[in-house]
Amino acid sequence: MIWNNKHWVGLAININLGVIEVLDPNLDLNASKKVEEYLQPLLNMLPYIVHKHCVSATQTKVLKPYTWTRPYHLYHNKRSSDCGPVAVKFMEMHASGDPAPHMSGLDDNLVDQLRKQYALDIYQELVFWSILEHMGHEEHGGTWHMEAAQLDTQRKKGEAILKTSSTVHSTNRSSSSTRPAKLQLDRAGSQSQTRKMLLPP
Repeated sequence: MIWNNKHWVGLAININLGVIEVLDPNLDLNASKKVEEYLQPLLNMLPYIVHKHCVSATQTKVLKPYTWTRPYHLYHNKRSSDCGPVAVKFMEMHASGDPAPHMSGLDDNLVDQLRKQYALDIYQELVFWSILEHMGHEEHGGTWHMEAAQLDTQRKKGEAILKTSSTVHSTNRSSSSTRPAKLQLDRAGSQSQTRKMLLPP
């Protein structure tokens, strides 16, 4: 969640308890009164959303506003432009049970590494494979339809390029994922199947 269009925080919402845990990278920026103001729409709206869309057996609370808490033991980030990546890392670690080095054990050096890792992840997921797909489009005569052997060749080219890139590790993850390659093949396979269905017998 972004506050005042300049400060990002992570939100861990416990529906059973009706509590929002605010994972704030910089506690000094906003007093509790201001935090309450930012959260008020969510605190009032969430009980009604849960009541509307969850089965009755899961309804354990009446329609009263959620409460919130803001832990003070987290890493305190005072540098500019770090709040977004740090908030994402807080949520990632919270969802995993706060593994080592823990949210309280992060430091500026680790944040530098995770920023690089997120940049590489975004490039690999959103940019790299789109470029590779476009290269395949150009190499195969301007058509998006490629046979299995051509797809395999294109996939190997992509993996070779990724292997030559420097790998930056964050606190608990690596950029050596092969998921984008699988997504590329699944997507191309789906396009191929759709194309065959549209062709006349």
